Amino acid sequence: YAHIQRVNPAACKTYGYSAEEMISITIHDIDPNYPKETWGEAWQEFKSDKYQQLETIGITKTGRNFPVEVHAHYFEFEGKDYGCAYTRDITQRILTETNTRFSHSTIDHAPDLIFWCDRNALIQHANETACKVYGYTSLEMTAMSIFDLDPTVTQESWSANWDKIKRDGAISIESEGRT
Repeated sequence: YAHIQRVNPAACKTYGYSAEEMISITIHDIDPNYPKETWGEAWQEFKSDKYQQLETIGITKTGRNFPVEVHAHYFEFEGKDYGCAYTRDITQRILTETNTRFSHSTIDHAPDLIFWCDRNALIQHANETACKVYGYTSLEMTAMSIFDLDPTVTQESWSANWDKIKRDGAISIESEGRT
């Protein structure tokens, strides 16, 4: 009942236990979201579903908590019930997602008009200020191109600016806008 039967070296390294130590503990010792009190119900649900994918918390031998993604499969072998779980430390992924959301929020709330466009001048994203100034929703903006918003931009000037962006990483342009 929630006893760990076998582990691989990666699990030992991630959780900080030797293989012998890992098989002497239970899931309750390494995941606070599965305490003994609720294990029976959780196991029955797992047994019924046959597969679960979830994000939870792992606890190392030293007590450090870290986010994990778990893929668990239920199976029977020689009349016994088993669960085989593959866990992955997702600390870096969550940090990256958080930083991305923060950066995106910073851009969306900037007082300058900011557009993300592709090589063909199609608008991939426009910040809140750009949407407000031009009078379009974000969804409407992503159905448009820079040519729709600026009558002075030609295919030739866009291509030249695109080459400059590729070379320099960014550009700042003064232009006329059509709302």
